[in-house]
Amino acid sequence: MKSLIKKIIPKNVFQAYHFLWAFFSALFFGFPSKSMIVVGVTGTKGKSTTTYMLAKVLEEAGLAVAVSSSLIFKIKEKEWINPYHMTMVGRYRMQKFLYEAKKAGCKYIVIEVTSEGIAQARHKFIDFDIAVFTNLSEEHLEAHGGFENYKKTKGILFDSLKRSKRKNIDGKPVGKMIVANADDENAKYFLNFEADKKCVFSFKNKCEVSGVEIFKCVAPMDLKVSSGGSDFVLDGVEFHLNILGEFNAYNALCALSAANMLGVDLKKTKKALEDVKEIQGRMKFVNADQKFTAIVDLAHTPSSFEAVFKTAKSIQKENGKIIAVFGSAGGGRDKWKRPELGRIAAENSDYIILTNEDPYLEDPTEILNNIKSGIENSGFSGKLDIIEDRKEAILKAVLSAADDDTVLFLGKGTEKTMVIGGNSIPWDEEEVVINVIKNMKNGEKGSQVSFMVLLVALLVLVFVGLSFAKNLFFSTLRENVPNKENILSSSFTDDSIVHVSIDGAELITEVAKSDVKKSKGLSDRQFLNAGSGMLFVFDKSGVYPFWNKDTHIPLDILWIENGKVAHILDGLPVYNGVETITEFPNVSANFVLEANHGFVKDNNVKLGSKVIIK
Repeated sequence: MKSLIKKIIPKNVFQAYHFLWAFFSALFFGFPSKSMIVVGVTGTKGKSTTTYMLAKVLEEAGLAVAVSSSLIFKIKEKEWINPYHMTMVGRYRMQKFLYEAKKAGCKYIVIEVTSEGIAQARHKFIDFDIAVFTNLSEEHLEAHGGFENYKKTKGILFDSLKRSKRKNIDGKPVGKMIVANADDENAKYFLNFEADKKCVFSFKNKCEVSGVEIFKCVAPMDLKVSSGGSDFVLDGVEFHLNILGEFNAYNALCALSAANMLGVDLKKTKKALEDVKEIQGRMKFVNADQKFTAIVDLAHTPSSFEAVFKTAKSIQKENGKIIAVFGSAGGGRDKWKRPELGRIAAENSDYIILTNEDPYLEDPTEILNNIKSGIENSGFSGKLDIIEDRKEAILKAVLSAADDDTVLFLGKGTEKTMVIGGNSIPWDEEEVVINVIKNMKNGEKGSQVSFMVLLVALLVLVFVGLSFAKNLFFSTLRENVPNKENILSSSFTDDSIVHVSIDGAELITEVAKSDVKKSKGLSDRQFLNAGSGMLFVFDKSGVYPFWNKDTHIPLDILWIENGKVAHILDGLPVYNGVETITEFPNVSANFVLEANHGFVKDNNVKLGSKVIIK
């Protein structure tokens, strides 16, 4: 319906509507911007972060600040997320915000200004004092009819300085100023607009712009970008930024330069910038106790994609993959960029999941196929999935991520809605990612609990089975051994060694001949807790096991040491009642029953091993 109305009604009618709505809104609220210093920040990328950083610097200097951006609204200490699906809010809302900021006592207003906002006169009747240019690359080309028109629309903010009311705040005149990124090839265009003072900033020491009188150049030395942030030196002051990426170093320098033009001391600027640990929706690290790295970012243009992927590569772990989850806005917006987003992702990712961003009334499948064409044409060799449901796409990415992987969730940032068809659906990217990860971890815990229950049950079954087998074994042995008739062989050699083979137990024992005169001296009580092995005593007739009278299970093997009965196999001493054996100082044995219960001579005795006792 909207597109139909736009086709029917002439463009100048819409322009008149926007202008009049801006005027009457400003009139209703008493033109509130006239009593505050207003900073407008524009460019393709970095606007929101620069706006946020500048506000933090001004606050550190003790100034009362208000902010309007795609990220947040802020009036002094009160701060809240921008709930609207637009960066620069409508004319009435904007004037109302300015009025409320004025009423709260704010002296400075920092506004993120967009080309679409300017095209709809949302900047009208706001008296800007400083216009800030971050950078420029292709965006909104279809809406503006090409890059040059897009650039000219941005330029309207700078052109408005000469027509804005001259102000006197707290008895001091406020000049009109331009702050521009000299490292961007489009800087000269914006610096050519009229202003009292012009400031450039550069990490490449570009302090001269042909035909432009520069009042101040902010050009730090020794920019170093790492996985821990950025470092540079300006006028002897060392800065360390905790947020990642070269693009964020530029955003910080932009904010620093604007604050410097407003008279803020460098040391205060340093503290404010170093205190910024993260920007909501901008390279926002999501931590839900997962092992992989999860990042949420608003990136939705080719230039911002390049910046985000470059930063992701800088923190990529050695064996980690990069997984990218993204889509592109519908509604006929910037169709040209869709294949470009695909190409950039393909050149920097191992696994891509295409999903809905904000298709509006456009066919989501068509949007994703546009992106897919850029991926395929780049010769992408990684994995590609198309999952229109964004939550399902996020789930797929989380389930696919290994410990060292980096997962990028791009395009939504802090936006609180997703528009599909004619419906605006509540959406919070960070919250969705956290919930998906937590649900996955809870599922893992449930699986682990189930596995542990299964393992315990299996161990119980094994224990019961082994106990049954053991009892069967010893039952067979007990039936075969008690009488001398069950001994298959028993003979003495000249060196007094007895050779014994027992049917059923498959036990062959060789021991030195012993002379146990009173086997009954080993009482049942003394061996009640001896374990579950066998106890053998030897005489000239053969081998006799001692039995536990209650369980009828053989007890441990009785060891002879230094001619004396000294230990049973589990290390418990043999008590009084066993007569001393004096004939044989050394004893050796081979056995296949239970081996180690703490045997004093060798704690590593294994089943079936040979034990030498000296």
